Amino acid sequence: MADHDLEITEEIGYTPAPTAGAALEEVAAAEAVHSLEQLIQRGKERGKVTNEEILQLVAQPEESVDQLGDIYEKLTNAGITIVDELVDDFILDVDLDPIVEINNFIDQSDPGVGDGVRMYLYEIGRVSLLTGEQEARLARQIEQGEKAEQRLKRIEARSPEALDLRRAIDVARDARASLTNANLRLVVSVAKKYMNRGLSLMDLVQEGNMGLLRAVEKFDYRKGYKFSTYATWWIRQAITRAIADQARTIRIPVHMVETINRLMKISRHLVQELDRDPTMMELAMECRIPSILTDQQRLQYQLYPAQLEPDCVGAYDPYMVNAVKKAGERVRMVLAAEDTESPVYQRIKETQAYLQRWLRYQPKPEEIALECHLPEILSEQIRIRLQTNPAILNPQSHLYDSSMRQLLERAANKVRDIQKAAQEPVSLATPVGQEEDSSLGDFIEDSKAEAPSDAATNQMRKEAVEQVLDQLNERERLVIKLRYGLHLTDKEREMLQALPSQEKYKFQIEGGRHNTLEDVGKIFDVTRERIRQIEVKALRKLRHPKLGKKLRDYLE
Repeated sequence: MADHDLEITEEIGYTPAPTAGAALEEVAAAEAVHSLEQLIQRGKERGKVTNEEILQLVAQPEESVDQLGDIYEKLTNAGITIVDELVDDFILDVDLDPIVEINNFIDQSDPGVGDGVRMYLYEIGRVSLLTGEQEARLARQIEQGEKAEQRLKRIEARSPEALDLRRAIDVARDARASLTNANLRLVVSVAKKYMNRGLSLMDLVQEGNMGLLRAVEKFDYRKGYKFSTYATWWIRQAITRAIADQARTIRIPVHMVETINRLMKISRHLVQELDRDPTMMELAMECRIPSILTDQQRLQYQLYPAQLEPDCVGAYDPYMVNAVKKAGERVRMVLAAEDTESPVYQRIKETQAYLQRWLRYQPKPEEIALECHLPEILSEQIRIRLQTNPAILNPQSHLYDSSMRQLLERAANKVRDIQKAAQEPVSLATPVGQEEDSSLGDFIEDSKAEAPSDAATNQMRKEAVEQVLDQLNERERLVIKLRYGLHLTDKEREMLQALPSQEKYKFQIEGGRHNTLEDVGKIFDVTRERIRQIEVKALRKLRHPKLGKKLRDYLE
């Protein structure tokens, strides 16, 4: 960066990165794992991986339990240990006394936990935990029972084989119950982490138990990982869906709940890092949520293609060039892996085919990276540019980039929308004050309410109009009111209802509605010409200066 540029950035309070390499290394150090190959490599180096790292590979883990199962299988086959941080230590430690464990858990629970909850926790604590071999044996029995059920449907009920099949089905039923009961404490452990989100502990446990039953049905012992590791995701899925569907007065989709949770977590991190509340733009830059940043990444290159051209003086951005090269390397790595089941690989292949038809030549990896719209490929580009050249957001700098600022403002607006969706509805009847003698609704302005002065003026105008219309006879007054939609008194309604034509045309005698000459004629059972004559005669009377003087003040 030139000295002049450095002076400007120092004046506005920014500290640019010293070199492109340092900026890229800083981003790469904090960068999340974006491919299974990277995670396996990291796991081989450390000997283990965490569930948080596995979560980074799946956009919506609560909706992709089967995909998580495949990831676990590949990690297990690679000899990598999975550290399950969601499960409390006492659940995984089979050497501890189950009764002591559950008593300790009860003592640490909230004071508001009722006797029914304590009794339930005590009962599930009496069930012994299972070893990996026992889990596999029960899973085999369940599988054999399912096959026996299918076989039993195809043979005669009284055949000798049917007796053995029914016995296998009974064994499978007992095995399913044993596997479920031995993992009920796992449900409680996971449910405890979702308390104070709108559902009671027992409601969370009940929903988690439904997920546990689903995990028992889907568990495949051949893949080698522990049942508790696999069941955790089904339990989490059931609980998070219940919270999304039942905890709020206004339902929020599950994917939005996940986005809100990520945004809140990032917001707390930024508060600790910055020692202040982050701005909307800072949240948008940090969250790396595809729905927020994808448009920015695309438009960044569409609006500024010259920043990749070294011959373009003033626009060339070497940091962007490095970012694009890095994205191209990622595309090459994904294509070389040929993981046909990977969504990232499938998206890149689709983009490659599309560009080949459009450009009529084999696209470069960099071109695929710019077009594929995958956060795994282009998640850090805007951050790199802002870290290396932050003055582009300052309107007083000659480096100011109005389009980039507009893109970030759009991202900030998306963050605001997510935060608004996270707000809980509050009842207007909520007591306010120490004595609770007022409600929240008493302090909220009713924008549709009529001002007292306007209400008084309208009432006086209505009375003045009635006084003027009293100078007409009954038929003239009714014709004027029906023609111009004026308010009908109770006496006038009774008069209209007494007319012979009222039943047929009752929908036309409501006050406040303008009626045509033909409609009014049908109500009075006369021709439209007769109604016109009555109207003209009535208006001639109302135009008298003596009567008009009473209403003239309300026209100003």
